[in-house]
Amino acid sequence: MDTNLLTILITLMANQRPPPQTDPVSINMVLLIIAALAPTLAALAAWLKARAAVTGVKEVHLAINSRLDEWLKLERTQGVETGRQEERKAAVDRKQA
Repeated sequence: MDTNLLTILITLMANQRPPPQTDPVSINMVLLIIAALAPTLAALAAWLKARAAVTGVKEVHLAINSRLDEWLKLERTQGVETGRQEERKAAVDRKQA
């Protein structure tokens, strides 16, 4: 929270103190406390939600990366095997020629 806003809220709360002869809790004091707590709680909830979203994104990122790694290993293995088969075929063709 901005320090200027905090200073204003504290000043308003101090000015709303009731005189000693009246009810110690005035409605204005309660409203000021609620007005100060509501945005703070909303910001905390938004921060927790964003933190949970980051965790979900990391999990999806890891899952996709692991699948891509598997796919690349498979492609490399198939490419090497295809190359070996072509070399064998070329060797057999040279022997026959």
